Amino acid sequence: MTDVLLVGAPNSGKSALFNRLTGLKHKVANYPGIIIDVGKGCLSSNRQVTL
Repeated sequence: MTDVLLVGAPNSGKSALFNRLTGLKHKVANYPGIIIDVGKGCLSSNRQVTL
């Protein structure tokens, strides 16, 4: 099992990339006071990789 971590600047498309790679629909919000959320999912093409 391989783990991959997505990190980057705010509003850089991390959630969009996560949703595209996993096929999930992780929702995000962009306003002050939002707590950083952690999402976890397997790649659609390879279930051995956790994103």
